[in-house]
Amino acid sequence: MKKIIIAAISGLGIFLTTTGCYNDKYQDLYPTPTVVTCDTANMSFATNILPIFNDKCATTGCHTTADKASAGNIDLSNYAGATTVRVKNNILDDINFTGNPMPQGGTKLDDCSINKITAWIHQGCKN
Repeated sequence: MKKIIIAAISGLGIFLTTTGCYNDKYQDLYPTPTVVTCDTANMSFATNILPIFNDKCATTGCHTTADKASAGNIDLSNYAGATTVRVKNNILDDINFTGNPMPQGGTKLDDCSINKITAWIHQGCKN
């Protein structure tokens, strides 16, 4: 009986010493989150806005030169179309889903894209 108790205590001791200690580093367990920034300084149509419009708005069947007749006569595939008074007056409501939600039938643009378009308009719609 004494041998069984000694064996059990030894087994328990080995178990606790091999599983009770670990050498994880705090940084590995809780990494610092990456902060993603959205640069809205010096927005220009060609560099910052056209890629958003081409990806989300000026797609086949929507706001392209060829399809603008069926899309409210709005062409977002070029600077001239994107800077009409009608577009500038309505686009912020539309992309924020407070007017005519755009993209129609799609999901709302990400916050960074909305912030870039807003900044571009407030900065004077530079090409």
